[in-house]
Amino acid sequence: MNSKLTKFASNKNISIVILVLLLLIPTFIIPNDPMHNSYDELAINILYRAIFVLIAGIILFTMLIIRRKELIFDKIDITFLIFYLLCWISTIFSISPLTSILGSGARYDGMLALSCYLLIYYCAKNFFVYQKWFTTILFIVITIPCSLVVLEYFNIPAIHYLFGLPFNPASPSSLLINANIFGSFITLYLPIIVCAYLFTKKKSYFVFSLIAFASMVCCLTRSAWLAFAVSSLIVFIYLIYKKDKEFWRRAILIFVSFVTVFVLIFTLKGSALHHKVNTAVKETKTIATNATVTDDMGSGRILIWKMAAKGIIDHPLLGYGPDCFGRGIIAEQYDTIYKYYLKYKGVTTKAHNEYLHTAVTTGIPSLIAYLLGIS
Repeated sequence: MNSKLTKFASNKNISIVILVLLLLIPTFIIPNDPMHNSYDELAINILYRAIFVLIAGIILFTMLIIRRKELIFDKIDITFLIFYLLCWISTIFSISPLTSILGSGARYDGMLALSCYLLIYYCAKNFFVYQKWFTTILFIVITIPCSLVVLEYFNIPAIHYLFGLPFNPASPSSLLINANIFGSFITLYLPIIVCAYLFTKKKSYFVFSLIAFASMVCCLTRSAWLAFAVSSLIVFIYLIYKKDKEFWRRAILIFVSFVTVFVLIFTLKGSALHHKVNTAVKETKTIATNATVTDDMGSGRILIWKMAAKGIIDHPLLGYGPDCFGRGIIAEQYDTIYKYYLKYKGVTTKAHNEYLHTAVTTGIPSLIAYLLGIS
């Protein structure tokens, strides 16, 4: 029996669980049910993704129990455990403890999800066995949603017609529910695939990089553009430090290719891009010239950040509770969120800034622990 349990909890099986999860999250989709409206359909797809994460977390937790004698914790792990404990304390005193545990119906980012994320992190860090074919399969699969976003930008919503899903031409998002989620996703993936090409010289990685860059442009998410600029700056600094001619050649090739892709997209259909860029330039000029920041800047992000800041001031130690940002601002900042609703025809459940969101939902001490962990 012990040998069977040990085999079940092997590094290979842990790696497979993590890989399957990585492949499912960006590609899983549920066909549309005519009985559901657009919001219901998106919520159902988020729910099924949350279920996948929960199942993976349960499997990995079982594997860790079997291998409990091998567990070791370094300073980073301990920092994340402190962060995790503070989140549970925030949950106990949450504005809605049940929501903090299960997560809101819009995201399911409660303590169950956080527990699974930390389990995945720990297992990937300590037991994941890298295989070259993992990377190839992962890049191929991730290229699918990236390609679909480019098609959506050019009003070819193939996946939406196939599965009967709602389509918003102003917000290309592929299988990742909405453009903001896709923007966060591509922010993580694009630097990885670019660096993979720079280090390995594989032509397939170069092609994947071009598709990923095109999808980043086409998703029309300015935060993703900004993140790409920052990551590009980091790569540039690394190139200066490394002083490798081959690296420089590949970097120049990919830079010129990215510029070409951008110009091509802008030439073929530049109206949406032009609007986004113009808005960003206009807002930047307003800030620089008048030293004025208005609530509607950044598609309402400034107003959301103000609500988050007030929530942090009112609840500095424990926040509203994990995944309770939406409930908190409705309960305590109703007039402000109503103003947002009238302008944007909806409410928000996220602060649209990772650090503000962590502080307003779980408290400043939790944010400090989180920053120490990721730094």
